[in-house]
Amino acid sequence: MHNNKTIKNLPASERPYEKFLSLGASGLSDADLLAIIIKTGTRDKTVIDIAQDILSGRHGNLLNLYEMSYEELLSIPGDRADKSYTA
Repeated sequence: MHNNKTIKNLPASERPYEKFLSLGASGLSDADLLAIIIKTGTRDKTVIDIAQDILSGRHGNLLNLYEMSYEELLSIPGDRADKSYTA
C-alpha cells in the first residue's frame, strides 16, 4: 500500500490554487506560484515539494529561476521533462 502525498491531503488554506483564489497572487509564496505552473506532483512528492526543490537551488527565488539549465531541471528528483518544459 502506497502513502501518496497529495495536495488534497492539505488544508484548503495551504493549497496553491485555493490560496490564489482567496488571497490573489500577492498572497502566494514563490513555491506556490511555481506549483501552480507545474500543476501536478508525483507519487512521492506534492507539487509544492517539487517547486521547493527547484527553488532551493536558486536561493528560493523565482527571479533566479531563469539561470537553471534544462539539465538542472531534469536532475531534480520528482521533476519530469514535461514539467520542465512548462516551467
